[in-house]
Amino acid sequence: MDLPIPPNTTDLDRLELEKLDERLILKDKKWYIIMNGIEYEYNNKQKRWIELNDDDDDDDDLNKQDIKKLKKDKLSEIKKEVNELKGFKKQSSGVFISNLPKTNITELEDLFTKYGKIKEDGIKLYYDGEKFKGEALVVYTNHESCDIAIEMLDHTKYKNQIIKVEIAKFSNEPRLLIKNMFRKLDDQLKEDIITDLNEEVSLLVDNSHLLDIKFKNETIILKFDDLQSCEMVNNKFNNRYYDGLKLETKII
Repeated sequence: MDLPIPPNTTDLDRLELEKLDERLILKDKKWYIIMNGIEYEYNNKQKRWIELNDDDDDDDDLNKQDIKKLKKDKLSEIKKEVNELKGFKKQSSGVFISNLPKTNITELEDLFTKYGKIKEDGIKLYYDGEKFKGEALVVYTNHESCDIAIEMLDHTKYKNQIIKVEIAKFSNEPRLLIKNMFRKLDDQLKEDIITDLNEEVSLLVDNSHLLDIKFKNETIILKFDDLQSCEMVNNKFNNRYYDGLKLETKII
């Protein structure tokens, strides 16, 4: 049976939709296809299609209905998932505060938590050496809280000083450079490393913040959609060991 080989879901940011086999269905970052009434799921590790079997007839009928719906909307679903994986629809959930007087994380948390739930370890103060720069980052769990915080706090007085509150923006997505993660790279090892990186990052931050994983020469570059996630992964990965090798990481 001639079944197409689908693109790896970690490479969807480079996917050209017009070249995609029209029989493929993408759902929850997995590829499916229906041939002669039989549904198959693509196994990335085994590099082959696996037939999906249902013992229960009722479940099978429901499954077929789901597949019909998927087939009807599959192109829009693929576009949606590709765009989400590429980070096109992401909105900043952080606010950047400047012109701050001397303060601390607890005081800022007391102030900004009034306008929404703040992510765990979601407040960062910026220093120049040991001197506070009067700048901070507060990251909420959703974008709407940013709008409220800006409306209520921008150009208001905090400890007798007028502060500026704005959406946190970065001119480029922050990237993490990883050195010494492998000795000799092949396709299987590359896939294993990508899987391991996704799993390890998900233990530290929401995996949606990881936009891309690229191999360049003897290094790996992780691209994030926010600086805080990049910093958290950097702090955890630097000087740790992977497959007997001591990693070196830095934000670029």
